[in-house]
Order: sequence, then C-alpha cells, then structure tokens
Amino acid sequence: MGISIIDVAKAANVSHMTVSRVLSGNPHVLPENVEAVKNAIAELGYVPPLHKRGPKPNSRRRFRKTLRKFILAIPSGPTADQNMFKIFLDSPFGRDVTAGMIETAKAHSIEVTLVPLETEHPGAGIDMRGADGIILVLLGTGAPQKLLKGYNHEVPCLVIGHCESHEQFCDGVMSDNDMIGDLAVRQLMEHGSRFLAAITDIPGERTTRQRVRAFSDSAGYHGLPKTQRIAPRIMESPGGEVTFDSSPAALVDQLFELPDFPDGLFLPHEMVLEEVYAELRRRGIEPVKDNPRSEESAVIITAGYHPWLRPVGPLPHLISLDGMAVGARAIDQLLRRIERPDEPLTRVLVAPKMLE
Repeated sequence: MGISIIDVAKAANVSHMTVSRVLSGNPHVLPENVEAVKNAIAELGYVPPLHKRGPKPNSRRRFRKTLRKFILAIPSGPTADQNMFKIFLDSPFGRDVTAGMIETAKAHSIEVTLVPLETEHPGAGIDMRGADGIILVLLGTGAPQKLLKGYNHEVPCLVIGHCESHEQFCDGVMSDNDMIGDLAVRQLMEHGSRFLAAITDIPGERTTRQRVRAFSDSAGYHGLPKTQRIAPRIMESPGGEVTFDSSPAALVDQLFELPDFPDGLFLPHEMVLEEVYAELRRRGIEPVKDNPRSEESAVIITAGYHPWLRPVGPLPHLISLDGMAVGARAIDQLLRRIERPDEPLTRVLVAPKMLE
C-alpha cells in the first residue's frame, strides 16, 4: 500500500486536515506546520493523487466536501436490562428518531450507520474511519466525554439528550425540562386534578430533578396547593449502610401519609407503571383519564419515550417528543456544524407535546 495523507500527518505531527490545506495551497496554515508537512512529504516520498480539473480561479463555484457517512452511537450494556441500544431501537420514540435521521440524511446523500457503544469500555469499538460526523444518544448513561473517550475530535459530534453546560463539548439536541414540568401541571388541571404530586424512584438524576422542580414551580404559579414530591425513602441497616427503598409499595405508602391524597400524579420519567398501577388499585385508588374523585381515583401523566411497552389500563397521559423532528434536527445541526465549524456551541431545544 502506498504512502497516504494520514502517514504524512503522523510524520509531521499535525492533523490530516492540515496536510490537506498545505497540499491545496491554503494560506491560513502556520509556517512551522507548512515546513513540517513539506519535510514529511520529502522523507516519505509521498505523491499526491491526480485529481480532475477543478473550477477556474474566477469561477463562482466553490469546492464543497462530499459527505458520505454519519455514525449514530447508542449506549449498550452487558445485560438485557442495560442494553439501551436494543431498548432504544425497539421503542416507538427510538424508531422515530432513527427514521427522521435517516430520511433527512438521505436527502443529502449521507448514510447513517448505527453503532452500539459499550458503556463498560467507553470509546472501544467505535470505527470512525470514513465518518464525517457522529451523533451520540444519551440515555442516562454518563457524560458524553466519557462515553466517547478516545474518539477523533476532528470529526464533528452532536448529542441527543441532556448534558449540563459544564459537560458540553459539542452541539446538542434535547427537550426542555421546564416545558415538560409546566405541561404536566396544565394537563392535570385540564383533566380535573387539583392536588398534585410527583413520584420518582431516581430522585438524584438530573433530568428528573429539573422536571420535578419545574412541575412544582408551575403548580405554584397556577395557584394550586403545594405539590408533593414522593421519592425513595432512606433506609439504614444495623451495620450503618445506607440504602433506598424505591419499591412501588413504599412510594404509594407516602401518598397515603399526605394530608390530602393527590388526585393528579406526575411520573417524570419512564417508571415501571404496571407495578405502580397495581399498588394503587390494591389500596383502592383507580387510575383514570380525567375527573378524578377524592380518595378514589387519580389522573396520571408520565414523561418518557416508551412506557407503553408494558401496557396498563387506562394508559397514562403521555408527554413526549416528536422523534422524527428530533432526528431531523440532529442531522440539520450536524450539517450546520460542518459548514460553520467556528460557530459557538448550540443547544437545540425541541418542544414536548401530549400524545394520546
């Protein structure tokens, strides 16, 4: 195999893009890098490949890189419960995101390749060869820098999901948690609920924390009684070890300890609804779609992607995102990053909506 531009870049200790700029006569390259590239070319005997004649110097046509492949990296895990790659692609939301991505990319003649990302060995197994961009789906599996440790930072990257500002190293497409919390309150009011509570079995998770805070703030804004936050109870063993009881029975126990039993419940993430419903019914509380009766029934709203994978009746009101729109926005933003690499990082917010 002959000497390639990659070999020249390694010998000159520069990026392959720098070598390409030197070969094309780009004036915006540091003199020391130009010298290093020329020395490497001479030492290795590199001969640039022949290219077809380009546009005339005064032509209005400009060179534009032909994009061929984007990588869609989805976290995976060692067990079925942790295999988010399969769970995501099996969910209606995941399928819509992927379809929206593929459809938009196809319009630009770009192939989207799906790659499972091992969470136990971040950065392992990602073949970036020939990739023009990478999209990472965050599913509560850690900071994006850790998940993509070792990837080629010269390849533009975009994240779908939530990451804090201090963790952001690339563009992001995500939902607005404040809008989700406020939408939950307004919908519960519309369906006849007055006393509200939020139930979660993972209180420390940032997305849940933000949604519950927005839920409480919105209820206060609308003049409702103070919302209650139901979370796992702290348990301390005789040996001093601290654990959490997040069982549905323990969570529902707390609802019955409140001065007024809530007639509107908000589950800010994809909880196991089947067990929660069963526990409520065992205690004489029937989940209903609207017009709850005090101490007899409650309206339930959840925010997530695939709670219907474990069917319960009646299905809760669902706050979700348009997966097709999320996928399309991801491709559009990644293309924009490639076209304008020096622009500030962007956080594209996608508004949630109610699904019935």
